[in-house]
Order: sequence, then structure tokens, then C-alpha cells
Amino acid sequence: MHTALLIGGSAAQLVQVLSIPLLASLYGPDGIGLWGQFSAILAIIFPLSTGKIEQSVACCGNVHRSKLHAAMACFIVIFVAGCSVPIVLILSDSLAWSLLPACIVTTGIAQIAIFLWLRLGRHNISSIATFVRSIATVAIQTALSFSPAIGLQAGRAIGECACLLLASTGIPWRRALKPDNWRREWSFLRPFILFQTPQSVLNTLGGNAHILLIGLFFPLGQLGAFFLVSKIYAAPVRLLSSAMNQATLVQLSTSPDAVRTTDATTLRLLAWTVLACTILACSLPFTHSLIPDSWASVPGIALAMLPWILGAAINGPTVSLIAKSGWQKQHLRFEIITSIFRASILLLGCMSHSLIATTLCFSLSSLVTNVSLVLLVRNHARSQL
Repeated sequence: MHTALLIGGSAAQLVQVLSIPLLASLYGPDGIGLWGQFSAILAIIFPLSTGKIEQSVACCGNVHRSKLHAAMACFIVIFVAGCSVPIVLILSDSLAWSLLPACIVTTGIAQIAIFLWLRLGRHNISSIATFVRSIATVAIQTALSFSPAIGLQAGRAIGECACLLLASTGIPWRRALKPDNWRREWSFLRPFILFQTPQSVLNTLGGNAHILLIGLFFPLGQLGAFFLVSKIYAAPVRLLSSAMNQATLVQLSTSPDAVRTTDATTLRLLAWTVLACTILACSLPFTHSLIPDSWASVPGIALAMLPWILGAAINGPTVSLIAKSGWQKQHLRFEIITSIFRASILLLGCMSHSLIATTLCFSLSSLVTNVSLVLLVRNHARSQL
């Protein structure tokens, strides 16, 4: 199970990482900066669009209820995307931002379908769908480089659509699409919608606020350099963490010791992350001569971002334990407090007018936040499970 998810996730991320130099040369710092702003907004809206019900889809003990929850989550995705249409039309006249509703629909439903296949035990389909998404996204983004205003955004929308078509084909919905069967499930899903969704939105807001604030305090080209680094160095850890999260969710539905299962996953992921960060830190001094002048700030940003990568590695498996141990309410309060903390530290960094200092402020505050989350959730889970 772990092997299929990790191979698919690793292959998908490898495609994206290898394509970054090509896309950077085709779109330039400004184009990558605009893509960073678009990706940040989409990441913030994503948990709102699914209501975090995909967590229930993967770990629910009853397969029929998992399909019901998946159908309900798809309805929420379509509703949120529809609400975003007038907002996008009013606030922006850019063609790139008009693709945001399409990305919300395709990304949300594709993710729900992937989690449902995990629950059904078809991990190979989830793995293949993730890989196809990366291949299609990169291919379309490269092909549309003649239109830098929309190329990256359109590539994301079409790539998610390819993943959606593959992941949703063959799902045995049966009675899951009947609204009459949804009413009795709302009480079970209420904690996910009322507590996990706001905390997840706050979490992604805190995780992407640096992109939005850097866009306000620094030129678009410098934002592009920061986003380039985050894609190269942080994205692999986040995708592997997501794959481990999905695998952990499935294991938690049958594991007699949830804390030990989560600890084992976290330690394995942390060990690989520490090794990767060490190699990266040692290799950065030798990259200056290989980087064009327009991307000269990349090595310094990459070094300052290493603590953030470590925090992201240990966070993924712990998220699975939150739903299992019923820590949703406490997690919401935790995210409110830490979002204010991280935003304050980040704002201080931005006021220094140094992109390196800003990156380091965000990176260290994120590491402190993630370590605190892991310790609090483990203590709660040990007393409840």
C-alpha cells in the first residue's frame, strides 16, 4: 500500500521538479510570480470547496457511507466553484484568474475520487491518476508557453481534468447519488465541515500568506524566485507527506494503535527529509555559476527555506491522527492562534525589505508551529485512543 502511493507520488513530483527549469526559462520570473499568486489562492479555497469530507471518505469504516460522503463532497465543490464565478468576474479582468472556478471543480472532485479509490483498496488507481495529472499539466503548460498570461493556469486546469477523468471512471456510485441518503450523514460530517474546514483554511492561509504578502512588499519577479524555490525544494516533501497521509488514513481505520502507526510514518518521512536537506545544503554553494542573473536570489532563498521543509514533513501524518482522535475543535483554536503568530513574524520579515530575511522568518515560525502541533496531537491521542 505504501509502495504504490509513494511510487506514484514520487514519480508525479519528479515530473514536476524536472519541468521547473524549462517552465522558468519559458515564462520568466514575472510569469512564475503570477502563477505563484494563482496557486496560493487556489490552495486557500481548496479545503473550503471540499469541506474536508475527503478525510471521512478515506477512513470511514463502511464502504457505502464512504461513497455517500464522496458524492456529498462533490456537490459542495460544485457549489463553491459556482459562488467563485461572480467574485472572479467582479474583482479581476485577467483571463488567467477566470480559470480559477474551473481549477476548483477539477482539483476538488479529482481529489475526492482519489481518496475514494484509497478506501476501496485500489491504491494503484490513485497512484496512476496522480502521475497522469503531473504529466498532463506539464505538457499543456509547455505547449501554451506562447501565451504566458494563461499558459500555466490553463495547464493546471487541464491536468486536473485529466486526473479527474481517470480517477472518476469506474467508481461504483449506485445509491450514493441519491440526496435522500445524504440527510442522515450530515450529523456525522458536521465536525469535518464546521471544525476541520475552518482550521484547514486557516492552515493553508498561513502556509500561503507568505506568497500573498511577498507579492505586496516585493516585485513580481522576486515573488517568482521565491515560488520557484518552494516548488523545487518544498513540493517533493509535501507530496510525499500527502502520500503518507493517505496511506496512514487507510491504516488508521484498522490499526489497534493509531499513535504508534502515525509515529512510525512520521519518523520514516523525517529521516528521508533530513537526508535530503543535508544534501541540498551542501550543494547550494556550487549552484551560483549555473543560475542566470534573473534567478540570482534562488540559492539564498533555498537555504532559508530548509526549516520549513522539515516542518512540512512531520505535519502530514499527524493530520490523519486529528480526525481519528477527535481533536477537531482544539485544532481550530490552535490554527487561529498560530496563524496570527506566523502572520506577525512574516510581516516583520517583509518590513525588513529583505527577501532572505522574510523567507527565514516564515520558515522558522512554520517549524515551531508544526512541532507544537505534533506534540499536542500525540498527547491528546494517547489519552483518547
